[in-house]
Amino acid sequence: MKILSWNVRGLGSPRTVHRLRHWLRLYNPHIVFFMETKVDSRRMEQIRRRCGFLNGIEVDATGSRGGLCLAWRRDIGIRIQSYSKSHIDVLIEDVERGKNWRFISFYGSPYSNKEESWNLLRRLSNARGLPREEGRMEAFRTVLEDCNLRDIGFSGRWFTWEIGNLPETNIRERLDRGVAEDKRIFARGFQFEAWWVLEESFYSEVKSIWGMAKGDVLSKMESLKRGLTIWADKIQKIKKGRKMATQKRQKNFINSLQSDDGKETDDLSEMEEITGCYFQKLFSAGRKGDYDRIMAGIKQCIFEEDNQKLKENYTKEKICVALSELGPTKAPGEDGFPIIFYQKCWSIIGEEVTSFCLTLLNGGMDVTSINKTNIILIAKIPNPVNISNFRPISLCNVLYKLLAKVIANRLRLVMNRCIDEAQSAFVPRRLISDNVLLAYEVLHSLKNKRIGKKGLMAVKLDMSKAYDRVEWSFVEEIMKKLGFDPEWVEKLMKCVSTVSYSVVLNGVNGERFFPSRGLRQGDPLSPFLFLFCGEGISSLLRQAMEVNLSRGVRVSRNGPLISHLLFADDCILFGEATERGATVLKNILKEYEISSGQCVNYNNSINPERYLGLPNLVGRGKKAAFQRLKDSLKQKIDNWSVKFLSQGGKEILVGKKRGKKGIHWCMWEEVCDLKEAGGLGFRKLDKFNIALLAKQAWRLINYPDSLIGRVLKAKYYPNACFPKAQLGNLPSLTWKSIWSARGILEKGLCWRVGKGDRIDVWEDLWISGNEDDRLQNHQRDENIKLVSDLINADKREWKADILSTTFNAEVVKKILQIPLATTATEDFQLQMLDVLVVNWKRRTAIISSVNALQQKKFGDSHSYHGRGTTEQCRIFCCGLWTIWTSRNKLVYENRQTTGSDISYKISDFFAELKGIQEKKLILADDGAPRTEESSTRTSIYFDAAFDQQNARSASGLLVRGEGGEILVSKSVIHTNIATPFAAEAHAGLQALELGRSMWLTYLQIKGYSKTIIKKCQNSEQDKSVIGALIRDIQELRTTFNSICFCYIPRNANIVVHSIAIEALKKGEEHYLVGAIPNTVRLVAEKMNPRF
Repeated sequence: MKILSWNVRGLGSPRTVHRLRHWLRLYNPHIVFFMETKVDSRRMEQIRRRCGFLNGIEVDATGSRGGLCLAWRRDIGIRIQSYSKSHIDVLIEDVERGKNWRFISFYGSPYSNKEESWNLLRRLSNARGLPREEGRMEAFRTVLEDCNLRDIGFSGRWFTWEIGNLPETNIRERLDRGVAEDKRIFARGFQFEAWWVLEESFYSEVKSIWGMAKGDVLSKMESLKRGLTIWADKIQKIKKGRKMATQKRQKNFINSLQSDDGKETDDLSEMEEITGCYFQKLFSAGRKGDYDRIMAGIKQCIFEEDNQKLKENYTKEKICVALSELGPTKAPGEDGFPIIFYQKCWSIIGEEVTSFCLTLLNGGMDVTSINKTNIILIAKIPNPVNISNFRPISLCNVLYKLLAKVIANRLRLVMNRCIDEAQSAFVPRRLISDNVLLAYEVLHSLKNKRIGKKGLMAVKLDMSKAYDRVEWSFVEEIMKKLGFDPEWVEKLMKCVSTVSYSVVLNGVNGERFFPSRGLRQGDPLSPFLFLFCGEGISSLLRQAMEVNLSRGVRVSRNGPLISHLLFADDCILFGEATERGATVLKNILKEYEISSGQCVNYNNSINPERYLGLPNLVGRGKKAAFQRLKDSLKQKIDNWSVKFLSQGGKEILVGKKRGKKGIHWCMWEEVCDLKEAGGLGFRKLDKFNIALLAKQAWRLINYPDSLIGRVLKAKYYPNACFPKAQLGNLPSLTWKSIWSARGILEKGLCWRVGKGDRIDVWEDLWISGNEDDRLQNHQRDENIKLVSDLINADKREWKADILSTTFNAEVVKKILQIPLATTATEDFQLQMLDVLVVNWKRRTAIISSVNALQQKKFGDSHSYHGRGTTEQCRIFCCGLWTIWTSRNKLVYENRQTTGSDISYKISDFFAELKGIQEKKLILADDGAPRTEESSTRTSIYFDAAFDQQNARSASGLLVRGEGGEILVSKSVIHTNIATPFAAEAHAGLQALELGRSMWLTYLQIKGYSKTIIKKCQNSEQDKSVIGALIRDIQELRTTFNSICFCYIPRNANIVVHSIAIEALKKGEEHYLVGAIPNTVRLVAEKMNPRF
């Protein structure tokens, strides 16, 4: 179809009309839009007919200005929607494409009132169909909403009414519509809506339903479904003007499916049969292979001590931690309750849910009742009919995910020792970037290889349905061979083997079936179990290298051999580019397929030009190599619609509309500042890239024994450490980039003192907070070279006499504040990233903007205010927000809010913000009822008081028996304390030493400092400034038969805090049996008369 738009600039002259007819015969358009005709509609109709167009519409000119005309051929079906002096809006029936489309002919105003033209365009873009009498339509919409009815849509021909046989008289309309209730349109089970938690009555309703319900947790959850469904219907009727999420949901409707014989059907029962047969076949176990050869290459790495930790009883704290780590808005499973419901209502349902979970975890692990999974089909391509063109998504119940997450958190602790170093997914201390860098380094080495008779090759594998084909027996055998306790493995595998599936097709659940293999991607355990499956191919490749069947690849002469790289199911293999090498790899893959159930798609296994989405071979054309990433990002952003974006999304598109000018409050550089410093936190990509490279360089320092660390060290700095590495010959792009970021690290690298035998006193940075960074400007003592020369190795304390004669008083004070562990450990480096966020020093720029506004009469000298306290700022922001929302209600809804109501709302809003942190603490708090195990333990409470001016602190300790009676109270004075952080760590250490001196075996340590409690619970090396104290705590922890650390609120620790304060004031230590100091008792009785 040809459409011609023409500014004719007047048709009053016969010569112009003659020329117009000539050009129309030449181009022969189907539709013509004339602008600036400058004639009336009668004259324009005559001209149109002389040009051969019998159909059209004319708009009169205003004097000698304007004038529009739209003309079309007889065979074109057009319906006029609207017109004005600036536009003609029509609906065109496109017979060739078989669909209708709108055509708006628009003539913008050339004068100062252009804004009216733009507003007209906006109205036209939002218009749909013919104008209606809005009053009557609004009444009709109200009736539909009162009856809870929705348009059910249509299929086939759009129009339901037609009149006129000739094209110029033909009119078509869609008059008839079908409506139905929501429950009929959205035919699905119970579905919790996230907006429910925003309703004021929601929590009271949940508490009421839960309290009245009878039976176990599952029965009460069913009661909640029924009760909340009724409650939600009432809320929707009350707030019928509100657009609920349910009304906007688009159904993932599948019109038809194709069977194996190529027959296509749209019958629901036949489609259910097709999907059921497909997934039952996919999840059916194959014949069991011979695992002996694979198991021969797997060594035991889990021993009795590890198994004892894995088999320890689970506690309610682990349940809370697991719940907080789950995504709140993930799609729910068969029960319909998402994770956000459990997180928001934990104070109501938490006690019983925890008891239910602990019964399963510490018992027989029969999870059949909650291990029901729905399979949802998501289309990969538009209008798919083959089931292979759908992506199956497994939706597990939250209760099951909670149990699996608890087990997965415990399993994660040993994964680093179980999984081959070639695997970089889901293993602590390993990143996806490690394998990307390794793949690039290996391929760079292969590209520059110039010597040797045999070439080397790299093959990228594509695993078909990797998770769905995992054989359970294979994973179980590998776990047992690794050393996991068989009973624990059996309990874990029950989470996998008791699952039942149901395929959801167009909102209808299919027949439930039980699989015999496969893992679910929504199961928290699945990533770790798949890694055990991947150990099979790693074992075969290792054995092939041991007997010289496969060589692998060395990036350098003394570097480690690399035979493969894995990231979950993404695999890249390396070997000799010979027929023998290819045969060996193919045989290994075949054996791995038979044993594990995996299937290699050889058609999609290609040359690894890209690995994990990034190019592996980058030559001189770096811009062209990475252009695909830029194009992909641009395509994603171009599809965004500003009116549907959140605030963050709109910030990304800042500056897109360059034509509009506004008030610029500050420079772009200041916008990129941290939010804490007054900016918006926008990242400068060049500096952000350098920061990421420095982070990768830091990993090379922090984890030198990692595979990527050993490969790069062997090639580029074999006889030095990374900070002293050279660029080297023929460096890869990745190494040059990482090497260029060394300067960032050198400014922040600092030593933590252990033995002190690796730290140069004068050249290295090891004194935190020293203004000169290093002691290069001090008078050197030739007898003192290393920090170990300043430490008394027997007593593990600083040699104060040598310090006082070697350094000035300020340096001596800082050195004495560095804690030393009782047991000497190795020195190590870390990044000093203690960025002190201060007031925005560039506030003068903003003041200048304020002054500029004053000059433009926008305000007075009282418009600027200084900084208030944090609480004042929050109250101020709550007030602004409440006033703004009240203003909007008045303007758009004609709802007036009184001043007292605004005041109450500000107070409620501020209280809600303050309560957010308290609600978060409830989730992982120790406020839940005590378990039987904890009630039989002696408890030691600790707290600290800190005197910054004199660098002193006091530790307060209180020992209570099983019944809560006071056994001992104690206080200890400490000197050379730098921070409150260190003071709390000293108090925690004193608590353990007190417990050891009292010969306690079962102990609870309770304190207010959540950071110290977490560090004490962790078994990994602490690299903070108090790392030496945490190390002593970790060692003392092993002297008790059983010990646990618990966080308690400050109001539950007020007595111990008072003990510490009184000791610091008086400068005296005490040790009392069965009592506390009188001054502390008076404070305790004042706070709690029942004390």
